[in-house]
Amino acid sequence: MARLNKRSVPFNSLVFTTAGIIFCIITGLIPALANTLNVWMWAVAGLIGVIVWILIGVCVIIFRVRLAREGRTHLNWLTVRLVIHGFPY
Repeated sequence: MARLNKRSVPFNSLVFTTAGIIFCIITGLIPALANTLNVWMWAVAGLIGVIVWILIGVCVIIFRVRLAREGRTHLNWLTVRLVIHGFPY
């Protein structure tokens, strides 16, 4: 699913995600499934989102620790500049 098309878009992943969202919406419209399957699907999707953000935070912490071990305290050598770096911290 990680293959990119000519425009560098992961089209297969995009189609799969869109199909999943449509399936969640349809199950929410069917009364018999709205209280069971739909609730579980949205709960799983929310849990996965939380896990992903926790992993992103762990990766940032590991990155900063490794930079500190190498003696790089300033990030001037990074090629990417963020206008709102550190927001809202």
